[in-house]
Amino acid sequence: MVLTEAVIRKAAGPQSFTRGQTYFASGQVRKLAIDGPKVTATVDGTVSYRVRLALTPSGLTGQCSCPHDDFCKHCVATAFAWLRKGGKPAVPSAPKLDLRKFLLVQQPSWLTDQLMQAASTDPLLRARLEVAAGADVRSAYDAGPLRERLERMIDIPAYVDAYEATTYFENVDDVIDEVALVAKGFPDVAIEVAEYALELLEDAAERVEDSVDGAIGRLEEIHFAACSAGSPDPVELATRLATRGLDSQWEVFTTVLPDYAPIFGPAGMARYRELVEAGSGYTAERLLERLTDCEGGSAGSS
Repeated sequence: MVLTEAVIRKAAGPQSFTRGQTYFASGQVRKLAIDGPKVTATVDGTVSYRVRLALTPSGLTGQCSCPHDDFCKHCVATAFAWLRKGGKPAVPSAPKLDLRKFLLVQQPSWLTDQLMQAASTDPLLRARLEVAAGADVRSAYDAGPLRERLERMIDIPAYVDAYEATTYFENVDDVIDEVALVAKGFPDVAIEVAEYALELLEDAAERVEDSVDGAIGRLEEIHFAACSAGSPDPVELATRLATRGLDSQWEVFTTVLPDYAPIFGPAGMARYRELVEAGSGYTAERLLERLTDCEGGSAGSS
């Protein structure tokens, strides 16, 4: 199969296709790497995302580190960047090995040994297997090692200049990728981890010459997706986000409304209003404006 605009259009929805064209035309695709029928790239915007595409005999597939599961606008932008390079990899007409067919005829004991070996070096896989075996999803995944990696990658002791910033943010992006993966299987764990990562970024921001806004924005998107998929306590969540929004020097969690309103529910919204109205200064005024707009009222109403 050869990559064409028609192939891209078939893989994407109409809205993603149009927005992806705009991203590509604006030059927001970088680090494009073509490896036969596969491509990787970084797509920039307010937040940077990692994209992987594959051209198969049946069509174009894509994976993106953004919260969306479909063939998103970042995948479309990457596909057009690939198309500009020619988009003509040599793709075999059919895979030489049907791995699923092979696995289906293997002995259960051998398959078990393989899974246990893989799970011994992949905590996320092990947690998923334990949940499938009946473990509590809320405690199956141990986030301790991921928190340690976040600390190593984000909480740097020395100043990061412009020359070192590229490597720094590549490392930060990699560990945020891990948080995004956790969010898809263990959203309640990811909520806590994303909030911790945001704390680390705020603390490190003054020691990094380049802006941390992109990484913060990406973590906020992961946090929202995790809250939507998980079951956070509405009042506790509203309390944390209002407190963080009021105290943040980097505008973390200052735009949670109206998106989080359905997650907060009436009790959470009441708690959010209580804390925002008790705040003072410019940030408190901004949060109150967003709150009243969300509720359809006017500032000062209750």
